Amino acid sequence: MNQDLQLKLSAQFTGQRSVAKEFLGSFDTRVVGSRAALSYKNAIVTTAFSVTASEAPIRSPFGTSPGYLSLIEKDFNRAGESAWLAGLSYDWRRFGIPGLSFTVNFARGYGARDAAADTSLPDEEEFDITVDYRVQHGPLRGIWFRVRNGYVDFDRKGGSVNNVRVIINYELPVL
Repeated sequence: MNQDLQLKLSAQFTGQRSVAKEFLGSFDTRVVGSRAALSYKNAIVTTAFSVTASEAPIRSPFGTSPGYLSLIEKDFNRAGESAWLAGLSYDWRRFGIPGLSFTVNFARGYGARDAAADTSLPDEEEFDITVDYRVQHGPLRGIWFRVRNGYVDFDRKGGSVNNVRVIINYELPVL
């Protein structure tokens, strides 16, 4: 088998329920997901799928959602929602640009419901791109530049959100 070619398959299950009505209300929900990642040399193609139970959405008041489809803007874990993702990542070191990489993801969620009102919610699509550059040498070594764009289209009816982020990180040597 070619050592440059690898396939990773994974699955997850999250069960979530309330323990006290006062904070998040009374609810009981679940989400199941799967992911496949095929890598060849410096490229990774990813697909993922998830289904959330119709009783309630997954709640994440203290952090990010525990799912393969948690993207820049959306988590694709609304009540009754099914979602899929296709993505591509590439590291440019093979072409003589060490430290430069990008990731592109497209996800689509459909069938979501407002469980309390028992009404349909709009389908959502999100397109994300992330470009990272980590300085490898010289006086700026340790600086990591990141540009991210997350674009969400709500049910293809003109409603959308665009989020652009520019992030600069710097490693501080502690020891």
